[in-house]
Amino acid sequence: MGSGGVRVQLRIGGKDRVLALSDQQSAAIRRTVLAFAREPFTRRPYFELAYFVLGCPLVAVGIAFSLVFLGAGALLAVTFVGVIVIALGARGARWFGSLQRNLARHFLAEDIEDPDPFVAPRGLFAWLRAALRDKVGWKTIGYLGAKSLWTLFNVWFAISVWWDVLACLGYPLFERGDSRPVVYGFIYNVLHPGFFSVGSQGVIHGAFIMATGVVLFFVAPWPMRLAVYVDRRLVHWLLGPDAVAARMRKVEVARASTVDTSADVLRRIERDLHDGTQAQ
Repeated sequence: MGSGGVRVQLRIGGKDRVLALSDQQSAAIRRTVLAFAREPFTRRPYFELAYFVLGCPLVAVGIAFSLVFLGAGALLAVTFVGVIVIALGARGARWFGSLQRNLARHFLAEDIEDPDPFVAPRGLFAWLRAALRDKVGWKTIGYLGAKSLWTLFNVWFAISVWWDVLACLGYPLFERGDSRPVVYGFIYNVLHPGFFSVGSQGVIHGAFIMATGVVLFFVAPWPMRLAVYVDRRLVHWLLGPDAVAARMRKVEVARASTVDTSADVLRRIERDLHDGTQAQ
């Protein structure tokens, strides 16, 4: 390594090839390797894992709630009762959106503003019209549908890697005559058949399984990071306030701040004039 960076000579296909890296590239590689090595020992991966695991039953109950109310409402749509059931489903979906935003705030430190509250007008027909037109409720139902599909995928993709870590590291303690740990999901399907079994049941076999668990321990945070990243975008897009409403809220806050500042300045000027007059 010198001022010109790093040069690595490799022999590929019977031919010598030289790979040249600049100082900036080699520094970037070192930072990436250090981040990869340190990540499992930080708190962020476990908060993201807890967020996704706790979100699984929440989205399951939420999508079941939505399907029951929307399905019952569709079956009864020929009657006035069906309209009421659909309105109740859209209105109740807001509660699941509130719980999901609280999860994101607590475990992901996401700054997500609450949407405008539902304003219930007087009268049954006015309430039904407002509930059926409530964008927040319908966007929450859309989030629950998208999140349920994304959760099913990540039970196979992201959560399975953490499960495989536990299965591999605990294999010597909990194996009961099995030639491989109880693994499933992305890593199991990507690796070739028989990877988790070296054809024996001895010490070498157990050490190989544990070494695989150590490697997966450093890999596990990153599939979950991708899963949570997509969920963050869904939460902001579907559970946050509308862009127009957010801009109006900022304008109102800025106007209120300006009015308060102007009032303080006027009071200070009046006080200075009054004190000056008394002194004279």
